[in-house]
Amino acid sequence: MPDESNKPLSKEEQSIDEAALDWVIMQDSGFSPEDQDAFFEWLATDPRHGEYIARHQRKWKRLDHLVQWRPEHSDEANPYLIVGKRRNVPKLAWISSLAAAAAIALFFLLFTTFTESISRSNGILPVSGTMASAYQWYKLEDGSIVELNKGAQVEYRFDKQERRLYLLSGEAHFIVAKNAERPFIVNARGTQLKAIGTAFNVNLTDDTLEVSVTHGIVEVAGPIATQNEADTPVAIHDILPRLTAGNRSIISLTANSITPVTDELSEIALEEILAWKHQKLEFEAAPLHRIVESFNRYNPISISIQDPEIENMSLTAKFRSDNIEGFLRLLELTMPIEVIEQKDGDYLLTNRS
Repeated sequence: MPDESNKPLSKEEQSIDEAALDWVIMQDSGFSPEDQDAFFEWLATDPRHGEYIARHQRKWKRLDHLVQWRPEHSDEANPYLIVGKRRNVPKLAWISSLAAAAAIALFFLLFTTFTESISRSNGILPVSGTMASAYQWYKLEDGSIVELNKGAQVEYRFDKQERRLYLLSGEAHFIVAKNAERPFIVNARGTQLKAIGTAFNVNLTDDTLEVSVTHGIVEVAGPIATQNEADTPVAIHDILPRLTAGNRSIISLTANSITPVTDELSEIALEEILAWKHQKLEFEAAPLHRIVESFNRYNPISISIQDPEIENMSLTAKFRSDNIEGFLRLLELTMPIEVIEQKDGDYLLTNRS
């Protein structure tokens, strides 16, 4: 158990203690699903981690007496307020302990309701309720990314069973946070596009719905209401495709065609389709972890840093947001960093010894 006496903490113990406080503060501002998973992994790596969390919890329980006590409650002084032997503790450190203890209490209160609060939400993008006037980027509560082209508008309704979005107009690109138990479904004029952990582009016009998959798999489902030559409604069920990375499907919203047209896109063709979403990233002596965060924001392929000692290495450069290969190549050539490609296509950065 952590020593709660005045004995100074070792460098390793101080590191664990500070990490515990960091997790509490992060929870106070709101955990994402990825943050929650990382927190559990951190707890599991060392039994002392849970002990330090419990240590701060005990501090809060002692402070709870102060919260509940009022002068009118008793003619006698609250024993927790009686001045005993003064410890040589800097005032700033004492205030920090109070703040940390308060954060701990909020953590245990909010943690129990975190799953519920993140599983139910609804809204519209852009948040102004109008169509996007230019490129816009949003991160949803589940960690998924929605990018809007000019003229796009998306409504979302999340519950415990599914994450459902409605493309009301224009073009949008979706980078889906993986959650096999809560499918991610985009509705566009009656067509359902279902994904679990993938990325795809959807362009809705008056006549067609164009779906281009950039990563993973998208299942296209009906029914789709269209009309034949006699203006009779036709329901499409089983003829819709299952798209993989590099596939595009063009679905007619008129009477001209019932069967979607599906083709394989070249890298150049896919790049042209997604040209609207590529942003210029400029970094001036920026720490590596910030640069990685920027690339992860715009791409379905994830980059992670394994070794903390390289997180704050600085870099000055300009990239297109989709130029992951160029960025990784630059790291290997100019820094003591090794780039390891994972089986799922993601990348891991480690210190090259």
